[in-house]
Amino acid sequence: MTIGIVLVAVTAFIYWNGLFSQNTCNVANISLQGGVFPHLTEEDATQDLVSSKDIREALISARDDSSIEAVLISADSSGGSTVAGQEVAAAIKEVGKPVAVIVGDMALSAGYLAISPADVIFAYEQSEIGSIGITMSYLENVEKNKKDGLSFIELASGKFKEIGNPDKPLLWEERQLLQKQADGYHDLLVDDIAENRNLPPERIRSLADGKFFSGVEAKKLGLIDEVGTYFDVLRWIENKIGHKAIICQL
Repeated sequence: MTIGIVLVAVTAFIYWNGLFSQNTCNVANISLQGGVFPHLTEEDATQDLVSSKDIREALISARDDSSIEAVLISADSSGGSTVAGQEVAAAIKEVGKPVAVIVGDMALSAGYLAISPADVIFAYEQSEIGSIGITMSYLENVEKNKKDGLSFIELASGKFKEIGNPDKPLLWEERQLLQKQADGYHDLLVDDIAENRNLPPERIRSLADGKFFSGVEAKKLGLIDEVGTYFDVLRWIENKIGHKAIICQL
């Protein structure tokens, strides 16, 4: 592992104390801060990103450590990859111990999907929750290239191989295909969140138009469970485990 990848793990705030080996702690502290993606490169080290692989491994460590009785996830994510969101969500389901989430500024799109299976989700009154939707938008460079005297020469073996290439005009047929794909991914996202939150898909679909909600609104809509603070989450955990919660720290 390179130094750059180590820096990514640090700057992305994926915190767990090795295998949670502190003798005195009993609650694994995992922080999901930034856009969530399956894999990060050295170039990503300076960005506000987090690796779903790192979070998955932290959750597995918490599951396998007999001294850990619960997991606390601090979430503050503007979105990311739906695959990464699914990876984290799947890992949460496998923990087999109480998993509580406290949302800071936001849990949006794939970031919300990632935490949606938790046993309880707390958020502050003015946290931003939701923004459920799929985007495949991009910036087209065709007119700029013309001004610069550049021409796109298409040499591809498949009819749609260059679809979405920003240096060529998007044809109507291609737009229709991309929109169909986006709608299909949207349906899968809605179904995943509905299952994770134990809500009817129709309810999630009615909320999944890309807008976000305050913590107060999200509680009324069933997207979170409680409006509260970090200390409220600790009290919830202590009620679950039956004694004092001691958070594992680095």
